[in-house]
Amino acid sequence: MVQRGNFSAGSPNYGKSSEFSGRELKLVFGLGSSTSSWSITSHLEINDYDWHFVSVAYDTVNNIARFGVDDTFETVSFNDNPRVTNSGPLRVGSHQNGAGVDNFFLRGTIDEMRISRGVVPVEELLNVEASSYSQDANANGIPDECEVDVPGDLDGDGDVDNDDFAIFADCMSGPDIPYSLGCDAADLNVDGDVDVADFAEFQLHFGTGQ
Repeated sequence: MVQRGNFSAGSPNYGKSSEFSGRELKLVFGLGSSTSSWSITSHLEINDYDWHFVSVAYDTVNNIARFGVDDTFETVSFNDNPRVTNSGPLRVGSHQNGAGVDNFFLRGTIDEMRISRGVVPVEELLNVEASSYSQDANANGIPDECEVDVPGDLDGDGDVDNDDFAIFADCMSGPDIPYSLGCDAADLNVDGDVDVADFAEFQLHFGTGQ
């Protein structure tokens, strides 16, 4: 729930436990009744009508929930509760009354939503500007927006050399090569395969770059 409204069902509840404003971010697991659900409530709130970047990460390895509103984050620890599941829908939004109406606070729309199977680190969230982090997908220490795209530069160091050739050879080593880091860039003619045609193109760029 982007705003919990008057939703109070669920036991146990971790995180904020009193003096609710109704505007807190809240995770609810289960059917929503006091006997079949539990919850994690953040101290972070949305208390205006502006656009916001909201993120929630549910870390089942470390038993931590991470809530985020724009560039502010909070982590809440919880015990290893049973994973309550049911045939109901995944609900994203705020509390609804019995008639299906958002009866507390939240009004508006979701501009974009993404769900990941893993916990996305803060520095890799989409809200780069608001979080004051730059993405570095290839982990070379250079923000992605500052890099120059050099065809054949498979290791992201700005030039095309023997290190890139080694990666290219691995990408050509057999059928059904997974497009892991580097292999997608090795498909220079973008035909879905890393083959001799791409190698011919790679040779044209060998020795170029910074």
